[in-house]
Amino acid sequence: MTTAIIYIRVSTDEQAQKGYFQRSQEEKLNKYCKDNHIEIAQTIFEDHSAKSFNRPAWNAMMKQLNSSKAARPNLILFTRWDRFSRNTANAYYMITQLEKMGIEPQATDQLLDMAIPENKVLLAMYIVTAEVENDRRSLNIKQGIYKAKKEGRYMGRAPIGYINISMPDGRKTIVPREPEAILIRKTFESFEETTSVRSLYKTALQKGLKCSLNAFFNMLQNPVYCGRIRLSSIEGKTSYEVPGVHIPIISEELFFQVQSRIKHRDNNYIKQNANSELMFKDSLHCPICFKKLSGSGSTGRSKKYFYYHCYYPCGYRIRADHVNEH
Repeated sequence: MTTAIIYIRVSTDEQAQKGYFQRSQEEKLNKYCKDNHIEIAQTIFEDHSAKSFNRPAWNAMMKQLNSSKAARPNLILFTRWDRFSRNTANAYYMITQLEKMGIEPQATDQLLDMAIPENKVLLAMYIVTAEVENDRRSLNIKQGIYKAKKEGRYMGRAPIGYINISMPDGRKTIVPREPEAILIRKTFESFEETTSVRSLYKTALQKGLKCSLNAFFNMLQNPVYCGRIRLSSIEGKTSYEVPGVHIPIISEELFFQVQSRIKHRDNNYIKQNANSELMFKDSLHCPICFKKLSGSGSTGRSKKYFYYHCYYPCGYRIRADHVNEH
């Protein structure tokens, strides 16, 4: 008897915007299997985007299929091809991998006999249409965020010392949050060219400010605190600042004084002591596995080089001087 895994995918955004409900997919797939005398081996529910196949439920299913040949079904069924994937290259790759296992992926509302060459054109059309829809949605969101920032509205999670709120007209903005805002103001006021940033950071922590050392450095150079929004052009080629509609925590004069002091310290605000080469050790996170980065030195032909690195087996590492200078 033919067996199948039923795969039901819906992202949170799709469910909210288009009404793609898991239950309706499940009912359609169950009826299809009953009408075609297909035994359902497993039903898998996924709440994740189809931009890639790096999805929790899909990964668990593939792991199970790879570990047990005997338990492999004949089919993986879903209602439409955009439930399977919204990326053409990823879709073709995954179809090839499944076919090597003897498994046929199939959309019950868009049935395709892949033995017919012309049907590959239809498959491409189904997936490309979904991919274009995703790209258009992403572009619209990007343009919307850019427009909002250009109007001086801070978009995204509020930085340290602020909280996100919605104004009466529904637009989003940020407002200072106490007592963090007072601590940040005092931090800027205390900054001098001879000040050790590490000691300034420790003082701020003792007074109740909660952030990483890396976030603290970013805070000192973030114009949002003086009421300005930094944004890149829509193409991402240039960046500039516009006046924000939010309440500043410090004056522009104080902010630019601090930037001038930072600039004239010849990077001493980053390199505080003899061990400054690895001053961000245990404060940065690996971009691959998200663990905290460690650090160590390596003796070269002419001098010693320092690196921030992750632990085995990740293997990620980056020159410390490149990080410290930025």
